[in-house]
Amino acid sequence: MEIVSFLYCDESNIHVKVKDTMGFFDRLGDTFRDTIQLLKNTFVVIAKNPAIFRPTISQIVIGIILWILAISSFIAFFYTTGTSLVIAILIFIFSVILLILFPFIKMYYRAAQCWIVYHTFRGEKISYKEGLARAKQNKKDIFILGLLDILLTALSRKLKGGTGKGGLWAILNMIMWIAGAAVAEAWDLVGHFLLPGSIIPEKTVGEAISDIKNIKNNVPGALVGVFGIDFAGDLIRRYIVGIVVLLIVGVGGGLYFATHSLMAVAIGIIVALILYFVAGIFIDMVKTVYFTIFYTAVTMPEEIPEKEREEVTHYLTSVSGGRIETPRSPQQFIDPKVRQLIPIVQQYKSQGYTDDRISSLLIEKGWPEDIVKKAIDTAE
Repeated sequence: MEIVSFLYCDESNIHVKVKDTMGFFDRLGDTFRDTIQLLKNTFVVIAKNPAIFRPTISQIVIGIILWILAISSFIAFFYTTGTSLVIAILIFIFSVILLILFPFIKMYYRAAQCWIVYHTFRGEKISYKEGLARAKQNKKDIFILGLLDILLTALSRKLKGGTGKGGLWAILNMIMWIAGAAVAEAWDLVGHFLLPGSIIPEKTVGEAISDIKNIKNNVPGALVGVFGIDFAGDLIRRYIVGIVVLLIVGVGGGLYFATHSLMAVAIGIIVALILYFVAGIFIDMVKTVYFTIFYTAVTMPEEIPEKEREEVTHYLTSVSGGRIETPRSPQQFIDPKVRQLIPIVQQYKSQGYTDDRISSLLIEKGWPEDIVKKAIDTAE
């Protein structure tokens, strides 16, 4: 019946179907270009202000020190006695506890990074100390996000571990692994969005949750931030670890046969673990910068310098968060200036502002009255 109905459909219906299909591919192409633009701005912003690197360096230094303390104190168990052994045990316990709590440390420095990126993206000069000062003001939010990170990461690992049984439990194990992976990826997306959502506009984590709806209309950009950066980062980490493993096998193996000592191999393994850890910190830095720009673009585009606003908010120009599909929609012919204002008007409306109040605010900022009126009418 479907084939028959298709054969007897009129020419206008075929024309509409073709145009709808082409519209889909046009939207897909636009979305891809917009996301690439967002990624480009991520690295442009990083290059603009060296202070953006400082929180990342701090995380790396603290993390490496903790790992070295944990490993060296563990090794000391086998070579020390008496008071030295007690000290080694205390150092080991202290470093392991801090490594367990490391998500809080990371969240603190990433919060500072968000604040630095936000102001750098707006074209303002800001220092590392100012970023840390801002993070201190949001200690409660950082604690909540860090706690959620620990709990949801633990839940994800527990689910991925399955039942621990084989045989007929294999299907349940697979379902649990999928559920664990879904929890991890969902938190990766939401957590990276909530951080700038609570740091930038001075909201609590609970209040920032209301902004998550903005992800719904900008799914491609959000998913690239999670899956795309993770995919590229994992490739880089694998190459790094692969090179280190080759060095361990080559240099470490040669030294073992020459000295009959496993020290070189042990050092090589430790170096590989540290490099893997460092690469993970850098991946988190890119995500933090990306999602800070992403959050700014979808919730407060008016804060972006005008010369860059059109580039990074281009995919926000329709009310639905997507592109205009067919010539039948009057929004296709929206004036570019009106199109810039639409997401700003939508944001004000979501905050409860009346049309008159929105109009006066935008006119005070220098926007022409006729453009403001068209933007308000279009956003309804």
